[in-house]
Amino acid sequence: MSKWKTVGKILKVTAKILAALLVLLVVAIGAGAVWALIYWNWYLPGELTARYLPPYLKQLGLERTEMTIRRIGVTGTDLEGLILTDAKGRKLSVDSVRVDYVPHFPWTDPRVLDIRNITISGAQLAIRHDKSGLTVDGLDLEQLRQGAAAFGKRESGEGTMISLPLKGNATGPMVVLEKITLKSVRVLAEIGGRRVLLPVDATLTSENNAWKRISAELHLIPRGQNMRISAAIDLDRKLVNVKGNSRLQLEAVSDLLGFRASGSADLKFDTALTLAGGDMQAAGDVEATLNFPAGALPVNFARPVRIQQKFNVRYGMENRELHLRLEGSSPLSPFSFDKGAVRVESFDPVSWKFLFSQTADGGRIEDASLLIGNIKAVAHGFTATVPLLRLTGADRSFLISGSGIGVVNPERKLAVSGISLSMPLRPTPELPAGLKVGKILYDGREIGDTSASLYVKDHGLSLTGRFDTKLVDGVYAEFRGRVSPRAGELPDCLFEVTVPPYTPKQPLKLGEFVPALGDATATGTVSLGGAARLENGKFTTGVHCYVYDGQFDMPESGLHAEGIKLDVRFTDLLNCDTPAGQRISIGKLNAGSLKLDNIELRFDIESRNQTIVESLRADWCGGNVMLNSLQLRTDRQFWETSLYCEGLELAELVSQLNLASAAGTGALYGKIPLRLTRGGLQIGESYLYTRPGVSNTIRLSDPEKMVNGMAGAVAQQSQFDFALEALKDFTYSWAKIHLEMQKDALAVKLQFDGQPNQALPFAYDEESGQLRRDPAARARFQGIQLNINTTIPLNYLLKLNEKVKTLTEGKK
Repeated sequence: MSKWKTVGKILKVTAKILAALLVLLVVAIGAGAVWALIYWNWYLPGELTARYLPPYLKQLGLERTEMTIRRIGVTGTDLEGLILTDAKGRKLSVDSVRVDYVPHFPWTDPRVLDIRNITISGAQLAIRHDKSGLTVDGLDLEQLRQGAAAFGKRESGEGTMISLPLKGNATGPMVVLEKITLKSVRVLAEIGGRRVLLPVDATLTSENNAWKRISAELHLIPRGQNMRISAAIDLDRKLVNVKGNSRLQLEAVSDLLGFRASGSADLKFDTALTLAGGDMQAAGDVEATLNFPAGALPVNFARPVRIQQKFNVRYGMENRELHLRLEGSSPLSPFSFDKGAVRVESFDPVSWKFLFSQTADGGRIEDASLLIGNIKAVAHGFTATVPLLRLTGADRSFLISGSGIGVVNPERKLAVSGISLSMPLRPTPELPAGLKVGKILYDGREIGDTSASLYVKDHGLSLTGRFDTKLVDGVYAEFRGRVSPRAGELPDCLFEVTVPPYTPKQPLKLGEFVPALGDATATGTVSLGGAARLENGKFTTGVHCYVYDGQFDMPESGLHAEGIKLDVRFTDLLNCDTPAGQRISIGKLNAGSLKLDNIELRFDIESRNQTIVESLRADWCGGNVMLNSLQLRTDRQFWETSLYCEGLELAELVSQLNLASAAGTGALYGKIPLRLTRGGLQIGESYLYTRPGVSNTIRLSDPEKMVNGMAGAVAQQSQFDFALEALKDFTYSWAKIHLEMQKDALAVKLQFDGQPNQALPFAYDEESGQLRRDPAARARFQGIQLNINTTIPLNYLLKLNEKVKTLTEGKK
């Protein structure tokens, strides 16, 4: 018993000792846990910041790094206040960094730490690109690259293992990084002196945690605009595929575009970037849809503008050579401007191609082309059709060309076809731009064709050309012009036209040009010169027309004019203004039986609405007639004036009026009132006199012609028979002619005071108290007065008036 009691006591003592040891162990573990917790939270962050990280940060060029490790937990670590400062004092700051991880025991897994995600929030990153290259504030990119390359790496089947150094030279367990997340990162990019703030959210994920194939999802918010980009990065193949889409409000990027814009742009892009053999290459395509609201641009598009653009860019890192290729197309939306007065539509897509190379010898455009097909443009009643318009070229030589272009205006009865254009973008005298017009039609009739050349010389644009008309064989016009730019002001412009002297081989049939002229013909020598000038902001025009040896015939109306000479000069063609003293002269004019010589008209066209007839004079019937100043205004329907007559030979006037065939002496004076209307000429009541006290003679060889203008009963009266017989040879001391227009005839009253020059076969009848014809009688008379009333048909004047009315019909 004593033996077992002894054993029992030993066991009790042992139990107490073990209990005490267990308590001590628990206390020790608790104390160690407390110490570990205190060290982990209060001392380890400081030691990492002050002792372990600085060597590696220095290797990366980040020795000026400031940060605070706020927490190191079992499943995560938090940092805050991270600031990187470069040698120039520029900073890169990060509000916070959170590292989420899962630890493993070393004996259960070759890696003991999976970093599930590194979240970087509130970073402020400034990037600059200028002639010196790319820089990032707070970082020395070259030292960072060299330091990162110096870190040793070891690969496994699952991913990249990163060694974390511990105390001394020991190497700790490997860790694996799965994902990096960027939140509220603000990138300030300065490129070419222009600054852009770019908020970025992004997620980077590695395939199999190897960080050889990386997927990136980015959300960019430039100027409040959303842009989403997906990128697939293959480091082994040195390949990056980028896809993205965005919707931009153009108002937010107006300053970048260089003009004030409104509307939106929907963008989609797919790009592949490769880096192989020292060359960097990017290829892909971009689709853009531009939406412009009405009034946003000077041009209004009927529907959104869609653009498809393919590109290929290759840059040699060693030789620094750049090669660019762009190809694209757009189904051009119909557009209009000038408040809809001009509308343009293309029924075929617009396509383009552009090849550019930059080498040590400089930049060069290898090839460029722009094709616009099947265009229709409508403007102010004109419709233009363009089958194909091209822009082609290479290097510094480019050419715009097109053919088969046509322009029509049905309202104006105008049609132009066969237009071809060949224009270098900088035409020179040796290689000018060319414009040809194959056919110009007016009212279905071919007017002519034209050709012109344009070129740049002495900082100005010059034009030369020729117009050949089909209306008159052999007539052409030469034209030339020049535009000289002036800085900040309107350019100086000069345009001149010359028609060389032309004489038709055969008289021109005017009825072919103006049907109302019927069988009229004209010939003569014509020359013309004109100019339009814009100089120092003032616009002036001028035209000089010269005609000589002219002749005009209108057989239908009995008109014939020869020796026509015209000398007219306009000092303002737009307002139809001429200097005073413009002149038209006609050597001889026959109008039926009327014959006028040396006609001269002087006039002054003051405007489109007013012309001043300064004077009109002509030789008629051995004397002359004159018309004093007359104002012609388009707002009036008639004009009244008087034709003053001086020294008209009485015998010649009687003959030209077709009263009788006459000879003799004596001159008439007086005036003939005229009324000019749009329907022709009217003659007012007129009086013509000879000067009294001078004896003259008149001889009518066929006075019986006057009978045709008398009423039957009057013609039978013996008094008229006596007067007609006496006028076969009559000396008068005074004569008077009275003219008055009556409907379709001209009433003529002749009065002569004098005596017959021979005995007349008349005797006095005592029964009637009148003179009667008696063949046996031979009576002489003295101091008698003869009165003859007759009429002249105005068929000729009426027909001429009808022709005038036809020519002026519809004009006010």
